[in-house]
Amino acid sequence: MIKLSFTNKDKENRKKLVAWLPKEMIDIHTHTGIPQDYSQLSSQRKKSSFAASLSEELGYQSKESILSSYEQLFPGINVRYATFPFPFKEVDIKRANKYVMNSDFPFVLVKPTDNGSNLESLRNSEVVGVKVYYDFVNKQYSEIEVNDFVNQSVMKELDKLEKTLMLHVPRESLADKVNLQQVMALSDKYPNAKIILAHMGRCQIKNQAKESFSH
Repeated sequence: MIKLSFTNKDKENRKKLVAWLPKEMIDIHTHTGIPQDYSQLSSQRKKSSFAASLSEELGYQSKESILSSYEQLFPGINVRYATFPFPFKEVDIKRANKYVMNSDFPFVLVKPTDNGSNLESLRNSEVVGVKVYYDFVNKQYSEIEVNDFVNQSVMKELDKLEKTLMLHVPRESLADKVNLQQVMALSDKYPNAKIILAHMGRCQIKNQAKESFSH
């Protein structure tokens, strides 16, 4: 569990922020997990994946840690959270998916090859949706497309159950023409499935957002 450190300026800003925020909030994008559910990273992986390396270094993030962080950051505010496992190749998916079930809004992690009986966890009524990630695709990052890690079996199930896809798009952002085309095609083909574009479709600058959300 992490004990956060605040300067006097931090405390002053926190007081202003808490006064402005509603008394109940939902954090829509968190990762939780415990080290036992992930195998150790190789030295090469530590060099090639900053996200995986940092997560391992910090011991991932347990339910207790995230709740403690909310209490320290937002005292007096009831924060509920949606969460999913850390989506790295080293994950034990069954164990990691079981762990997130103790959250307010659990999303289960699926691999691009998952279909049929492998999607049983998605059919649990408590599950809000699925988290997919490009780390399971054996391609250079610049070549990965949405369709490489969002398979049709998963989308059919989400559409049937009217559940949610948590999508972190690859490449530069949603503004990438291939990303836009494939996300829009999924939305049209599976109208009952909801798609959350994580991190605003990774639009980091104004032009990317304009190009993405004008379609």
